[in-house]
Amino acid sequence: MTSDCIKEVVQGGGAKVAFWGVISASGTSCCKLYNQNMNSALYGDVIENELIPSINMWHLETNGIYQQDNAPYYKTRDIKALFEDLSINILPWPAHSPDLNPVENLWAIIDKKFKKIPMHTIQELNERLRSEWLSVESTICANLIKSMPKRIAECVKAKGGAIEK
Repeated sequence: MTSDCIKEVVQGGGAKVAFWGVISASGTSCCKLYNQNMNSALYGDVIENELIPSINMWHLETNGIYQQDNAPYYKTRDIKALFEDLSINILPWPAHSPDLNPVENLWAIIDKKFKKIPMHTIQELNERLRSEWLSVESTICANLIKSMPKRIAECVKAKGGAIEK
């Protein structure tokens, strides 16, 4: 095999982590790495201990609109009841639509930076994620969120098909 056919990659260590973070038109906020699978009980704790403090930090109204993807643990009775008790409206979201999701678009930006420097431990991953997440300029988040109507119109025009991120 010739050297032009070989690509060096950093092999993942098999660790599984879940990341949760908040963005708004004001920028990024809370980000947390979990060394366990997310489930409805853990997600409920995240909402109460991470989302609500972020809402308060930005002086946002809890009756705003919250967007999340369609992970099964987001749809449990307990989670739906928690959002109802907190007067937080959930934006209905189509399945498998990362091209519409502003967080996924932000991940694409962060991911480009991540590929430049290998990480070898969960601690390194956590520190890098936190640093990158919290250093995102607020204008990037604002632009991603402001682009939502345009992206939704493009999706409708594409009859539900994929659009440019």
